[in-house]
Amino acid sequence: MEVLEKVLEDIQSIANKAIMKDGHFLFGVTGGTSTRSIYQNLAKVASDFSKWKVVLLDERWVKVDHEDSNQNQIISSFLVLPGFKKDSFFGFHHESSQYPDKEKTDQLLQKIGHCHLSLLGVGEDGHICGLFPQGLKGDKENKSLTIITENSPKPPSPRISVSYSYLQKSDKIFFLVFGPSKAHLLKKEVLDSQIYPFSYLKKSSKNSLFTDQTA
Repeated sequence: MEVLEKVLEDIQSIANKAIMKDGHFLFGVTGGTSTRSIYQNLAKVASDFSKWKVVLLDERWVKVDHEDSNQNQIISSFLVLPGFKKDSFFGFHHESSQYPDKEKTDQLLQKIGHCHLSLLGVGEDGHICGLFPQGLKGDKENKSLTIITENSPKPPSPRISVSYSYLQKSDKIFFLVFGPSKAHLLKKEVLDSQIYPFSYLKKSSKNSLFTDQTA
């Protein structure tokens, strides 16, 4: 079974169990290239999409209609799913706010609770969401639901992200490590080091790792 098919199969299983148990499936999603193929193939998942709620876990500090906005890039993949409602997609932009709003997002996350599943692509530098290696020491002590990063290495530099403390409450996290440039992250010494956001969260959460690479 190919990695993509396995990820979709496991999403389906978790979603349908959550719907049976809680009446809905809360799915945490991120931007980046690793997750793109998953979103593009969600129609293959056999589930009641009217019971899905999707929460964006990271966003660039741009207007929601900007080409670099994660919400702008992702939401269309969900709107085509039969039964999925636009108001079931929760991002960092709220009502009339042109840019992400931390206070309102904190309030939203407090209200909707933790995710049944968080889907996290992993960057070449081991970053996840808007959480980067240079901020790991301070960020992992931050108990806020969201964190603003001013100096992310890729433009546009400012980003907003859910925090480690929020992600750690997920019932399950899927880490996606795709591409040969990320194979070094699978080495045992890296996974044990916890010097990367990816390896730190992997040690402190319930998760599965999906990859197309070998260590």
